[in-house]
Amino acid sequence: GLFWRSFWEYLSSEFDQSRIAELEAALQREALAAKAARAEVAALRKALYQGAAATPCPACRNDVGPVGNAEATLMPSPPQPGHYARVGLAAVADKVHQNKFGISIASQRCYAEHHGYDFEVIDPKDYPRCNKFKDFFFRKHCSVARFLEKQQQDYILFVFDGDNPVVWLERSLDHWLQE
Repeated sequence: GLFWRSFWEYLSSEFDQSRIAELEAALQREALAAKAARAEVAALRKALYQGAAATPCPACRNDVGPVGNAEATLMPSPPQPGHYARVGLAAVADKVHQNKFGISIASQRCYAEHHGYDFEVIDPKDYPRCNKFKDFFFRKHCSVARFLEKQQQDYILFVFDGDNPVVWLERSLDHWLQE
């Protein structure tokens, strides 16, 4: 009993009580700071997702210098034409999915700019003739067909899903363009 009584007296001393209060206050400040940081992260993510689909990748801007060796260029010329007038990439997504997959779509735009390809985000809602299809994939194919009707006959379009980011920026579509 004497040990426990001494231990209790030690715990209840004024020094320990003030130290406990000090630590609890520090924990509360940290919790408030963490809550504020989480709110800021959430706001930044929301802004990033909303704006990413329309913002070009910094690596694709003309004012960014070479990456790696000094002779590397970030804006290579487009592939040599064969039987096609232009090459384009497209993501098919409505406004909700453009926001949801903004970073992936931004990477696709960056990739297209990097290689000199056209880039379009095709929103099926912009093609009312395709609304008769209830299934998204039928509307997607219909919207792409309507988009292609407005292009030159020898225009080549690669269609990507909006949720697939480009992970290998340096590899062009030349392999698939060879006939």
